[in-house]
Amino acid sequence: MAKQDVELKFSLIDGVSRSLAAIQQGVSGLGASLVKINAAAELTGKAFGAISDVAGAFGSAITGAASVEDALTRVNSITNATVEEQKALQDAVRGAVEGTRFSAEEAAGALVLLAEDGFSAKEAVDQLGSVLQFAQANAQSAAAATGALGAVLDTFGEKPAVIGALADTLTAVARGAGTSTKALQEGLAGVGNAADQAGISLNDTIGYLGLLASRGIEGGAAVGNFNKIIREIEDPASKAGQALATLGLQGADFATVLNRLGKDSVAAETVLSALGRKPREALRVLLTEGGGDLGKFAGIIKQATGATKDASDALNNTFAGALARISNQLEQTRNDLLTPILAPLATE
Repeated sequence: MAKQDVELKFSLIDGVSRSLAAIQQGVSGLGASLVKINAAAELTGKAFGAISDVAGAFGSAITGAASVEDALTRVNSITNATVEEQKALQDAVRGAVEGTRFSAEEAAGALVLLAEDGFSAKEAVDQLGSVLQFAQANAQSAAAATGALGAVLDTFGEKPAVIGALADTLTAVARGAGTSTKALQEGLAGVGNAADQAGISLNDTIGYLGLLASRGIEGGAAVGNFNKIIREIEDPASKAGQALATLGLQGADFATVLNRLGKDSVAAETVLSALGRKPREALRVLLTEGGGDLGKFAGIIKQATGATKDASDALNNTFAGALARISNQLEQTRNDLLTPILAPLATE
């Protein structure tokens, strides 16, 4: 099966390459008038006739190649990319097409979003693969995954280099909790600011949300309850804050509070009784087994490296994954050939 897949891929790519190369000379001499562009479209439409279902028509090819070129030009402009970095950006798109189901247009679009989020050209190149693997592994669009991961980094003040580790952590915790990465991302969007202000780390926040999700508390319920717990514990004037003061925990960080309450059931009840019913239920989950369940998620996070790639690769190895990658690689080959072909048209 694998050998047949490879043979089919290269056979199709070779067919597209030879068809396009054959018309390159004729197209390069055409002007940018509508009549001449239509003539080019007709010529190329014939060349692609035998494999139109895979490679698409010339009109779509032009649009696709132009979209990728525009996106990379925007990235170059935003990041002030050097000549070497511009080449690396192009190679990153090709690598993404080969390694995931995403098209060159989607990969280039993700690069734009990363650049707009403050990534340098090198950082965008280095992290594109991780972002797209995360999107593929978790059934998200390239744009949605890129935007969501970037927003989490911004909320917690994390550097671009962390985005790959964030993707792995979300993927691993979601699997361990029996929930979706989308639910965890929504949770982070809702509690991120409060957690960051309370000094709760990104990984700890993901672990807390994962544990809550494993007990059926996720989405809006997780956000509301977690925010309420943080506010009450952080506020010395609240009933929970006053209870913590009697325990000598006033001003203690969130992890220290949980650690103490998890090991002292009497102290825990003092604080729990000061909370409303739903926040109390959520905090009780975080304290389950003396904080032992939290420890399980801490272990999941420590071993999360590679979780996203493994999940993404598993999807690549399905028949649908193979077809998608073949189609996208044909499109990339077509784009590579069309870019120099279209250059004379752009100058007229």
